[in-house]
Amino acid sequence: MTRPPLIAVTVDLTHVASLALWRDLFLGLTSVSAAAVAVDCGTAEVDMDSVLRAVDGVILSGGGDIDPAIYGGDSADPVLACVNSYRDRNELQALAAARAQGKPVLGICRGAQLTNVALGGTLYPDLDRDRPGSLKHRYSEQELRQVHHQVHLESGKSRLSTWLDGACEIAVNSLHHQGVCDLAPGVTVTATAPDGLVEAFETPGELITCVQWHPETLWAHQEHARALLAGFVESCA
Repeated sequence: MTRPPLIAVTVDLTHVASLALWRDLFLGLTSVSAAAVAVDCGTAEVDMDSVLRAVDGVILSGGGDIDPAIYGGDSADPVLACVNSYRDRNELQALAAARAQGKPVLGICRGAQLTNVALGGTLYPDLDRDRPGSLKHRYSEQELRQVHHQVHLESGKSRLSTWLDGACEIAVNSLHHQGVCDLAPGVTVTATAPDGLVEAFETPGELITCVQWHPETLWAHQEHARALLAGFVESCA
């Protein structure tokens, strides 16, 4: 019998507020025939190279803010919340290990932001303050099973478009106050919000796919969210 793809999911057990998101993510992965293992990145250094050698892919999950010092910003910015240097370092190492080993990566929300930073991009530390005119992107965790705005998917043969069967528009949820500012070199935007904010991107030469929304809380009632998780799992098989 062929075993299911094994997916490492980065988590931060010091950030208890996100436990519901991670629970939903594990249930969603199970629903699309994957097995998942949690890797606590928030409390100690982890040998990510060894972890990635034992799995078929990695999901960099949602959570607190990334230290702006990584992309040339101000670590003392008062808008920051739940910054964890252990998590930043561990997930940067996880991404580096996945790239070196050719393992697929899915970045969700914070995971997308961290990937952009790791590849040479920057973030808006706070959309309300630093990007006037942005629509509301920060809803509560309790509202994440609802959709809040549309996302336009770029036409073309992106992984995301393929996974979503060529969809042009989908309705997504939203739980972030930061976002992509300068896109990393060599990265392709695959979806945008109505206000122009980058909502998804990927690396053409590598199996890295990132989304700003949370498909893990929508998969039970939004087919595009389930298809996204299934597409990623299939890329790990």
